[in-house]
Amino acid sequence: MIEKYINDIFQNRVPDNKGYIYVTTETIQIPIYKVTLSISKRHITNLELVEEMILRLSSVGITNLDTIAGVLGLPRDIVDITVGDLHLKNLAFHSSGNCILMAKGRESIKNLSVINREKDILNNVFVDAITGEISGEKNDYFRESFVYNDTKMKHIYDANTIEHYRRNMDSIRLIFDLSAKTYLDDNMKVQDELVSIDAVEDVVTGFIDTPIHIYASESGYEIDIVAQRRSQRKFLEAHKESIIEQLRDRKLLPNLTSYSSSGHANLSKGEYLSTQDVYDQLKEMSGNTLTTDLETQAHTILFSPRILFDNELIDFCRIAFSKANKVEIMIDNLNYWSKNYKFLTICSLLKPNTECFIYYCNSGQNISSQIRRIKKSGPNINEKRILKAVHNNWFQILVDSKFTISTFAESVKVFGDNRYILRSVSTLSLISNQN
Repeated sequence: MIEKYINDIFQNRVPDNKGYIYVTTETIQIPIYKVTLSISKRHITNLELVEEMILRLSSVGITNLDTIAGVLGLPRDIVDITVGDLHLKNLAFHSSGNCILMAKGRESIKNLSVINREKDILNNVFVDAITGEISGEKNDYFRESFVYNDTKMKHIYDANTIEHYRRNMDSIRLIFDLSAKTYLDDNMKVQDELVSIDAVEDVVTGFIDTPIHIYASESGYEIDIVAQRRSQRKFLEAHKESIIEQLRDRKLLPNLTSYSSSGHANLSKGEYLSTQDVYDQLKEMSGNTLTTDLETQAHTILFSPRILFDNELIDFCRIAFSKANKVEIMIDNLNYWSKNYKFLTICSLLKPNTECFIYYCNSGQNISSQIRRIKKSGPNINEKRILKAVHNNWFQILVDSKFTISTFAESVKVFGDNRYILRSVSTLSLISNQN
C-alpha cells in the first residue's frame, strides 16, 4: 500500500505551466450517452450448394422433383426439405410434385444469395454530450453511477434527436460493421448491411471521470486546464474550450470561484519539510537497493512534519483513517463544506468503528439539510456528533490526538472580474510520537 502511495506521488506531481500559477486539481465528469438505436439492415445470406442447384435446374425448365433428385443424386426427401427451405425464403415453392420459381428466386440465382430487409437493434452507441462525437468504444473511465451535480458538465447535445445519428451515418455504419457478427461454416456466410436508422430506443447517461489541474494566469484574467492523467490529454483537448466556458459561467464547479478575496490563516513554511524535501527523500529511499524495510522508512518520512503534496490530502486521509480510533474535524462554515466534494470524499473514508466528531463555527440557515449532505457522503458519521463550537480553523483534522492535518488557503484572482479561487495548502503536524 505504501509503495503504491509513493509511486502515485512520483507520477502525479503537478506539472509547471509557463505563465500560469497552479491553483487546484478538481475531478469533473464529462457526460456521455450510451444509446440504443432501432435500425433497418439488409441481411444477405449466401445460397447453399443444393439450394443453388435446385434453383438453377428449375430456371431451365427441370421442375419435377423426382427428376431433380435423380439429376443431383439425392434422396427425394432431401429435395423436399430443401424446397421447403426455399419457400421460407420466398425463393421457390412446391406445387404438384414440381419446384416453381418465385421472382425473388430468379434474382437470387444471379447473385447466388438471398437479400432480406430486417429490423434490428444497435447497442452501445456512445455519444459525447459536449462535442457530439459518436463512438462504438467504451471509454476506460466511463461509469453510470451517481456523480455530484456541481462536478458534471452541462449537456450540449440531445441524445434523443434522431437527426444527429442520421447526419453521422458513417460513424453509425462503422459501429454497426464492427458489431455485426459473421457466421461461417463450410457452405454459408451471413452478411449484414446497415440501411437506415429508424428510432432512438433507449438513452442512458454515463460520465467519464476527468481530473484536471486548474491554473490561473499571472495577470489574473484567464485560466488554463491540464489533464492529470496522461491518457486523457487528447480527450481533454477536445473539451477544453467548453470546460473553461462552463467554469467561467459557473455552470461547472459553481463553488470553485467566489466574489470575495480572503485568506484563511497563515502557513509558516519554515516549520515543515517542503514538498521538494520530501520528494527527494522518497526518491533516495526508493533508489537505495540496500533498503530492507521500505514501509517503515516511508512511514517515517510521510508522517514527518511536512507540507503535503498538491492533491495528496484525500489519499493521505485514506491512510490516516485506515486504523484510526477517533477523528475530529474542525471546519469554519458548515454550509460551505457540506457542498465541498473533496470534504465529502474525506468524510466517506471514515471507517464504521472510527469515532468521528465534526465541529463547525457557523452554518447559516437550514442546518438540517447541510448535515444531511454530510451524512449522505459519510454514512459512518453520527449526526449527533456534528456540533457547533468555537475554534480558529478553516479546515483541520485531528487523528487519535497524535497528529493534525491543517489546511490553509489564499485567494487567487481569475477571469478579471473580481472573482477568486481558493488555493489551498495542507500540512501535517505531530502532537506525540507515533510507534
